[in-house]
Amino acid sequence: MKKYGLLVLLCGVFAFPLPAQEVLTVDAALTKASLQILMPAKAKVLVLSYETPAKTFSDYIGEVLTYDLEVKMKRNVITYRNVDTIHADYRIRDPAISDKKAVEIGKALGVNVVILAAVKKLGSDYQMKFVPLTVRTGKAGTSLTYKLKEDNVLTELLSGPAVTEMEAAGAPVEGAVRRLRAMRDASN
Repeated sequence: MKKYGLLVLLCGVFAFPLPAQEVLTVDAALTKASLQILMPAKAKVLVLSYETPAKTFSDYIGEVLTYDLEVKMKRNVITYRNVDTIHADYRIRDPAISDKKAVEIGKALGVNVVILAAVKKLGSDYQMKFVPLTVRTGKAGTSLTYKLKEDNVLTELLSGPAVTEMEAAGAPVEGAVRRLRAMRDASN
């Protein structure tokens, strides 16, 4: 009888397909995340964009998400200029930042919510993930994940220097972020 019940359960799991992951451009994913991340109305927010394939990507996510949260959601946002600054200020050697470390950084900066943003390659595709952390409790909220659609912005973001390179971001990264910001503003 137990074997039959297990067989029925397994058939039920495989009979219903999982919902398809939403495919968005980088800009659409950032805008959608800024509108969907749940946080208190007067929350002071820290955006940590840290785990990305390129420094340009990290800087762009930080700047655009900060802009969207401040302008569209009327939040008070703190963000780092680039990923190198986060690693230098908090003596982090690994490109990844743990939830515990993010909460520690959030407490040091006096914020209510830390939004961790990451971009990872999965096969030939890229996936962007946002995880909100409540600083007071250290608990993660509902994460948002989007598959990224290939476009000019994604291509340019991926062409920047790798996050693991320890040299400062400098002018090439900042120039790329300015170009991408101008492209985004022109399309709006």
